[in-house]
Amino acid sequence: GTGHGGDQVRRGSLNIYQLFKDLTRTMMDKEHILYCDCAYYDFLDPGLKSRIIRAVQGSEREWSLVPDLCGLCADGDERLIQWAGHEKLIIIACCPRAVKWLFHAGGVELKEQKVEFFNARDEDDVQKLFDRFSSPTSEKETPACEKNSDWVPWFPVIDYSRCINCSKCLDFCLFGTYELSTEGRVEVRHPEACKTNCPACARVCPQSAIIFPKHDEPPINGAEVAESEQNAPGTVHVDHEELVNGDIYEKLRNRGAGKRFSQDAPPEGKINEVRKILGIPEDVMADLSPQEISRIRKNIKGDKTAPSEPQRGDDDSR
Repeated sequence: GTGHGGDQVRRGSLNIYQLFKDLTRTMMDKEHILYCDCAYYDFLDPGLKSRIIRAVQGSEREWSLVPDLCGLCADGDERLIQWAGHEKLIIIACCPRAVKWLFHAGGVELKEQKVEFFNARDEDDVQKLFDRFSSPTSEKETPACEKNSDWVPWFPVIDYSRCINCSKCLDFCLFGTYELSTEGRVEVRHPEACKTNCPACARVCPQSAIIFPKHDEPPINGAEVAESEQNAPGTVHVDHEELVNGDIYEKLRNRGAGKRFSQDAPPEGKINEVRKILGIPEDVMADLSPQEISRIRKNIKGDKTAPSEPQRGDDDSR
């Protein structure tokens, strides 16, 4: 009788174990991992990238590896809808705020209660990632993730939970990246027009609502903005009126026309000071054309339709 009872206990234990495995498998089947390799920038050591990918492979979950999430969102890739539709989506990329508004820019709203974010540039998050997946290594060969375009996907995304639609980014942008919607809301319409590594519009935003996911400085890179940190590095709210109404644009026009030593231009030191404050790369400043400067001056004079009262955008509108 004792032996028979022992068999029943063992069979019961096996059944419970199998049930646990089945439940775990079901939960894993509902999870999808999206990993962005950020192939155009060397934010991560190649060895660390390989470790992360092997951890994802070893998790036995369904997963997607993309060269650059920014580029997919700029193109409105149809896979964004598929990924957002999973019961549970695990995103390994950059700052969660940046990822959320990148998806928004691509026409897809992420339901945050269904998403788990891991910032691959944050050491603590990377460790949590390895802790989350108990198998940090895999015997599988690490797949290559090649750049899929000559265009470097550097462009701003707008955090509409912070944006007050003041249009300062639109007025200041030198390259026509922004436009107003028919409802009068500022939108990023031409991401490809933005100049690589230029974050100037983010520095004139009074709300830290402009995000450049590939920037390395918070909160421009999408790091959360604490109200107590409004004057911290990265929240340099440059006096927009002083810049656009000053001699800076005359100097830029002269540069665009090849007249680098105009007698009427302000001192080179002043220009470099402004350039450094705004974080504008030297090659971008030197390559501005007279047409670009003319367009900016036209916008500054008010030759555009703008909302009479700035209003904070909400998360559900686009």
